[in-house]
Amino acid sequence: MPSNSVDSVFSKIASKTLHLKNKNLSFLYWITFGHVVMHWYQNLFPLILPYFKSEFGLSAVQLGSLNAVQMGIGSGLMLVAGYFADTARHRQIIMLVSAILLLGISYFAIGVLPSYAWTLIWSGAIGLAVALWHPTAMGGLSVKYPKNRGLALGIHGVGASIGDSLSPIALGAFITIFAWRTVMQFHLIPIIIICLVMWRVLNRIEINEPHSTKQSGYKKVAFSIYWADMKSLIRNRQFLSVMASNCLISGARVAVLTFLPIYLFDTLGFSSLKMGIYLALLFVMGTVSQPIMGILSDRFGRKVVLVPSFLIMGVLYLLIVSTHNDILLGIIITLLGAFFYPILNIAQTAIMDVGSKDVQSTTMGVSGAVSLPFLVGAPILAGLIVDRYSIEMAFIFAGIIALASTVILLPIKFTPPVDFKD
Repeated sequence: MPSNSVDSVFSKIASKTLHLKNKNLSFLYWITFGHVVMHWYQNLFPLILPYFKSEFGLSAVQLGSLNAVQMGIGSGLMLVAGYFADTARHRQIIMLVSAILLLGISYFAIGVLPSYAWTLIWSGAIGLAVALWHPTAMGGLSVKYPKNRGLALGIHGVGASIGDSLSPIALGAFITIFAWRTVMQFHLIPIIIICLVMWRVLNRIEINEPHSTKQSGYKKVAFSIYWADMKSLIRNRQFLSVMASNCLISGARVAVLTFLPIYLFDTLGFSSLKMGIYLALLFVMGTVSQPIMGILSDRFGRKVVLVPSFLIMGVLYLLIVSTHNDILLGIIITLLGAFFYPILNIAQTAIMDVGSKDVQSTTMGVSGAVSLPFLVGAPILAGLIVDRYSIEMAFIFAGIIALASTVILLPIKFTPPVDFKD
């Protein structure tokens, strides 16, 4: 089939699924591409943690602090970013492009400033980039595609899985040829080009949007209305239960992200390339599972997807340390990858379902702020456990709190998503 025919078929399927005109899919395409870039860069960090450990002689707690600072700043500032994304939507493009540019600058700085203290600072800057991107992008998608929110956010999540899958393999290969610091420095060049392209394209999409869509998407929100919507949101039982459950599952996820590279590199003796391949397995299945989970959650409800997914994740965390066989470990990590990132999008979608149109980005900001203690505390607490016992205990710790997150959702009745009227 010719290339233009394939594009035409894909465009028709996507348009029918989202109930949109072809031109309205441009925003989804480019935001998803931006998410590929964000996660390519964001996922460089776990792969270079073993080099920090050997170069600076770091303890497990110090390693955990690097991720804790990144996750803590990212989560803590999401509330601020979400507020501005909701109340100043004409600034959204600036926020999105700035997030991508800040990632490139941060990794360049890590490559040229060889000290633990500077790495800690620039790790926080990576967290700031994450805070700028995610509430802005996901809130924008939620407002534009309310009837298919799960699918739209799932497609956006596919971008994350692609970036997360490709970057460990590529970086692992590059580090076998070049010094890891040189690789970090080089990453600034493509990010500048990408930012220029996205700035031009996203501004063009905004200009070419139909007047009604643009008007409804960019009207100024009065603070009194915004605050009333927020008070209604934080009293909702579905919001509170998903938030609590999401805090636990996110803490478990960060603990695994921190110590899985160390486990593969130090305990199992993997090379940088082999470690990169196994870390890619943690994300590659998400390219398939995310849109499927999004469609299922749109059709049958978020709880039907969330509860079994959290349960399976808890079990798989426990199974990571059950074998040293390369094939079995690869299977376990691959299965885990079907849920590892996608389920965060479904949880966030369940939170957005009960929020009004005017607080969609802020819902993610609130999620980040509430989960802050767990994202900061989990890798440090896991580090303390590892220093006292063994690195295998980090995965047992993650498995237990992931299973606890399942129990929280069981008694809660989920409500249908809110449909926005222009």
